Amino acid sequence: MQGTTRERMLEATARLLHQRGYRGVNLNDILTESDAPRGSLYHHFPEGKDQLVQEAMLREVQRIDRFLLDGFHEAADPVEGALILARSRRDTAPLDAVQEELVALLSDALSV
Repeated sequence: MQGTTRERMLEATARLLHQRGYRGVNLNDILTESDAPRGSLYHHFPEGKDQLVQEAMLREVQRIDRFLLDGFHEAADPVEGALILARSRRDTAPLDAVQEELVALLSDALSV
């Protein structure tokens, strides 16, 4: 596992929260998953689990924001940007019928 201890702890926290939810994750799980020494927890996150979770979630939100902005910057126009985002979302999670319809409409709009 690469990165600083703090980074590894944040990444492990985000991953475990995604898999198990807040109540399903304890500090021992995070330390084990991140291969971090026990003493590093309160060194990096003096307020404990709540601070660690807040910072991990903030990093994920920032990562998603960068991803969304990159999609729009690659696009020639806003419609194409929306299509890029919709298609990338399709690759990471199943779409419902409304989302599929939106992708189809955006694709049609670009082909005109």
